Amino acid sequence: MEPSETPQSAVVHILGTLSLLPESPAAIPQQIAPLQTDLASVVSLGCTPGADGCEVERVELLESANLEVVNLATAAAGTAEDAVLNSTVTSLGAAGIGVIGWGANLDEAVLPLQIRSGDQTIALHAISLAEDGADRTAHATEDAAGIAGPDAFVALLQALMDSESAGHRVVVAVDWGDTERRSPDEDTVDLATALVRAGADAIVGSGSEFLNRLEVIEGAPVAFDLGQAATETDDALRRDTAVLRLDFGQAAAETCLLPATANASGPVLDNDFDEDPCEP
Repeated sequence: MEPSETPQSAVVHILGTLSLLPESPAAIPQQIAPLQTDLASVVSLGCTPGADGCEVERVELLESANLEVVNLATAAAGTAEDAVLNSTVTSLGAAGIGVIGWGANLDEAVLPLQIRSGDQTIALHAISLAEDGADRTAHATEDAAGIAGPDAFVALLQALMDSESAGHRVVVAVDWGDTERRSPDEDTVDLATALVRAGADAIVGSGSEFLNRLEVIEGAPVAFDLGQAATETDDALRRDTAVLRLDFGQAAAETCLLPATANASGPVLDNDFDEDPCEP
């Protein structure tokens, strides 16, 4: 995809997974608004497009939350019809929101959304590594549209190497496929390491209902899971979430994790925005 026009900034905010979409602009908590990054804010869609709470007409409301990019690779789209997926993508485009992790075919599904910041380009890639199962079967093939699924992993590695060779800063959003995971297992760490060695400057995981740890692997920050950004659950642990701030203004990405609590309309940040919570 062609790089989008952006102001001079190198900050990207990444939220957790939306298990439902807001009903109206008024339902979106104002705590999201202070993110207002000059470059991009990214969120993963975890509900099935077209299902209750994930109706297509709600998609455009994400623009009111200052969200510029939606990751569809983590969407539980197995029961969604192609027409609904296409309508979702169309609605996002009409709202000026970019899409990652979805394409007309396998090759396109792993292509990055490129965002230009000054003289550098940040490439946003996405993939779902969830195995076939309930609501997790809509994956792109060589000639069919859909989500970038497990079969796309090798293609993703090549796409990352291409982005790195082009001198881009590379961010990868990964759905690990384990909704109950509280901490990454050895296989997950190995997969993250492979992505870093292929060119990822930062990795952000999704798929779990729980917030997982943040660590640095060979110089690259890896947030294994940011949990749920929006949920109707009353379980405090499942409402625990965070917003990841990545600043690519330096040679290495500077990382800051903003703690938050999820509710039905989005994350409520725990920080006082009278001061920048990422300032030392």
